[in-house]
This record gives sequence, structure tokens and C-alpha cells, in this order.
Amino acid sequence: MNKYCKSALHQIKVAVTTIIEMIEKLEENDLQKRPTPSKHSIGELLEHIAIICVADSLISDGASQDMMNQFYASIS
Repeated sequence: MNKYCKSALHQIKVAVTTIIEMIEKLEENDLQKRPTPSKHSIGELLEHIAIICVADSLISDGASQDMMNQFYASIS
């Protein structure tokens, strides 16, 4: 593995670890909070992050465009 790939994977690990640490400090009612009425709630943002991770995994496993379209249709 080259140093750039290793560095990128390290940064992803740091980001995921940090997100997990932040989630563990949240209370249930925190998930409904919005920075402003027109912005997504904390819970919606976490759901979005989770969807990105699943989509990235599907893509890295070789999912076709049709499979990705089905995945996105299933979550909307």
C-alpha cells in the first residue's frame, strides 16, 4: 500500500472514530435538534453519513449503476 493510500485510510479512520465518539455523547432528544429550522436535524445528518458509508461499500464491492439506483431508491 502506498503512503498516500495509507494516509487517506488513516484520515477516514480518524473521522469515523470521532463521529462515533460524538454520537456516544448524544441524548435521544439531541437527534431532533436543528441548527436552524431550514437545516437537517442531527439525526438526519447521521443517517446521511451512514448512507454514504453503505454506498461507498457497495461501490467498492463492484455494485453496478443499476444496483446503486436500486439502493438509493430503497432509502428515499
